Amino acid sequence: MNSRDYIFAEEKVPKAVLTLALPTIFTQLVTVIYNLADTYFVGRMNDPNMVAAVSLCLPIFYFFLSCGNLYGVGGGTYISRLLGQKRHEQARHVSAYAFYSGIGLSILSAILFLAFRHPLLTLLGTSSNTYDFTRSYFTIMALGAPFMIMQNTLSQMIRAEGASKNAMYGLILGSVVNIILDPVMITTLG
Repeated sequence: MNSRDYIFAEEKVPKAVLTLALPTIFTQLVTVIYNLADTYFVGRMNDPNMVAAVSLCLPIFYFFLSCGNLYGVGGGTYISRLLGQKRHEQARHVSAYAFYSGIGLSILSAILFLAFRHPLLTLLGTSSNTYDFTRSYFTIMALGAPFMIMQNTLSQMIRAEGASKNAMYGLILGSVVNIILDPVMITTLG
């Protein structure tokens, strides 16, 4: 019996929840730091309109995370129940469905967000001062939608099988790479 099976089958519920929840909580904290880092380095450009652009695009970022949760959490809860029932083959099928559906949704999201960029930017509340900056940041986020959505989908699915530390490591790695690249991409390359 591996450690994940032990957590689910033998561990007391409070300790099992703590073992699985702490990495998840830490991951959410790193996600907040990820967003703060973007805002910090954009703020060093000394243009409040650029900071406004990052803030205006924040709902788009959370929309993409929510899309990842759609298949990650939805599929993940079902996968967890199937694993608990020792129905491993069906859990693999659900995992494959969630994975490929997440890819499809992420590509569709990127296409739709790029195709309807102008009305979405208007809906976000851009002004003449912030429109160009928001459009640039929005475009980068839309192109990155497949990566953001799939990162969240996969981390939720990994958590579902009890490997919350592995999911945490993957998300933290992506966030740390982003934080390291922020000064290079924003300050140096504009």
